[in-house]
Amino acid sequence: MKRASALLKERERILRELEGLEELRRGSVVAQYFPRPRRGKEVTAVRGPYPLFSCKRGGRAVGFRIHSEAELRRLERQVGDFHRFRRLCQRLVELGEALCELREDQEK
Repeated sequence: MKRASALLKERERILRELEGLEELRRGSVVAQYFPRPRRGKEVTAVRGPYPLFSCKRGGRAVGFRIHSEAELRRLERQVGDFHRFRRLCQRLVELGEALCELREDQEK
């Protein structure tokens, strides 16, 4: 019974945390660099980093350059919240399975 109570408590905590998530965005925020060849030299320098948001739309990878610090922070938060959402959902499934197994053991 203690184990079931602990699992239910964690389940409730996860559901409350999920309720607080509002803006979710699939994709990633990455730093983009461009090679800059130097005249008469073998070694290339790079320009950047330029923040870039990339995602899949219509089955194709697309990317958008991020132009402001506020936009960068907003996109990082949205992408981070989406990854948090996926982790929480995975944990919620694991808890549900554990509860099923506990209840099956109690019925035996």
